[in-house]
Amino acid sequence: MTAASGTPATRYDEQPQYLIYIVLDTSMSMRTHPKLGPVREPDQMRHTPLGMFADALPPMLARLCAKTMVAGSASVCLVAFNDEPETLLPMTPLSETFSIGSPRIGHATDYAKAFGYLTRLHPADVETVRRVKQAQVRPGVRIGVASPWIYFITDGKPAIGREEQPRHQWLGARDTLVRSQSARIVTIGLPGADEGVLWDVSTGDGDRRNALIAEGPLTPRALADMVSSVISASIVTSTRIGVLTIENIPEGMRRIARPAP
Repeated sequence: MTAASGTPATRYDEQPQYLIYIVLDTSMSMRTHPKLGPVREPDQMRHTPLGMFADALPPMLARLCAKTMVAGSASVCLVAFNDEPETLLPMTPLSETFSIGSPRIGHATDYAKAFGYLTRLHPADVETVRRVKQAQVRPGVRIGVASPWIYFITDGKPAIGREEQPRHQWLGARDTLVRSQSARIVTIGLPGADEGVLWDVSTGDGDRRNALIAEGPLTPRALADMVSSVISASIVTSTRIGVLTIENIPEGMRRIARPAP
């Protein structure tokens, strides 16, 4: 094959890379102790949903690091949000060591700011991963970065203070993220989360979206373990086939149907 100038065209093999964002709601309700109510102290936080997720995420990432195919093709970023979004783990290839920060205390559940933050974050993450990975491959291999995969974990619905966040604000920010970055989103609601909101945030095909909700009386530990296992299994399957996929939903969790109009 030759280029228009007559110079032989360069042929490349492409190595795909997957950028994964785990986005965790850290609003006041996520740090509610079953007996003490909202708490701030680290020793009390361990018994809240937020504390259990903080304990469950590092082992989950360590298990993914141990899977050669996943570690070679996936990078993970952990984002927390309440009044403001923040990065707890910058986009890091799973083949490298990682350190997760602690979330700041906050009260609100500002979806609009979280989606806006991801929209701004992703382009720089693409360039960072492409640069790091390109330096690690042999000549003739080009790094291709797939659309971002987002696992969005929440226990309620968007709210500012005591008021629901206006739908047009957060849905507009979500749509911008999906449209501008071609984002694919899995929503995972804890018991009591708004199913309509989870459906609207998620992406999928037609009447089948990647919107899940946990049900029934679950301890914070059981809940955190269930959610982390779903995310881990999804990442393993998705990196193998190249498409964001949710399979084998465990007992105690279900896929949300399209809400009635």
